[in-house]
Amino acid sequence: PYNVNYDFFEENIEGASAEEALNRAFGTQFANDIVDLMLNGDEGSANAFLQINDGIYDLAIADPLANEIVVSGAADQKAVLKLLLAAHPDKYKINKSDLVYLVSPTFEENYRALLGERATAMGDAYLSESRRSYYQGVEVYPVAQAATDKPVLTSWKNIAVGIGRDITREIERKPRFQHVEYTITAKMDFNYAVSEAITIGNG
Repeated sequence: PYNVNYDFFEENIEGASAEEALNRAFGTQFANDIVDLMLNGDEGSANAFLQINDGIYDLAIADPLANEIVVSGAADQKAVLKLLLAAHPDKYKINKSDLVYLVSPTFEENYRALLGERATAMGDAYLSESRRSYYQGVEVYPVAQAATDKPVLTSWKNIAVGIGRDITREIERKPRFQHVEYTITAKMDFNYAVSEAITIGNG
């Protein structure tokens, strides 16, 4: 749900295009929320939003067929990535270009800093450019909503997002409260297709 005061529409410098700008912002936030729920959803959480559904973290940690390793004792981010790859079944890492490490931005930044310590042109590039970082040919992909202590190694193709019907957007004016109510709803679920093809670090 999003509530927007009448004053916003009356005083906004974008004028008639203000609602279009709002819709773009709402769409971006909704997408971010979906990613947050997909990863961090926990039906036992005290957070009402995260209670909606169990996410990838909870599902993988509770799944006896998924690969879980403890990463809290690792020396640095490079060591964590090495542990994840070592624990990943051989049959799922033949084509490493299909794999991805899903990590927090902080994790990726620290790993990039490690790469930047090399006294080479490539080391300088990791500090000065926005290029993606890799470990053993596997992309290290930062996700804003990811937990720093729960890096995941899997394939994009292994992540499943189910949409049960069209996403809806409804608008209702509330003159007594001097605001407009926007409500976006979706019927969705998240999972992974193959348990053995996901490896999660639990810090």
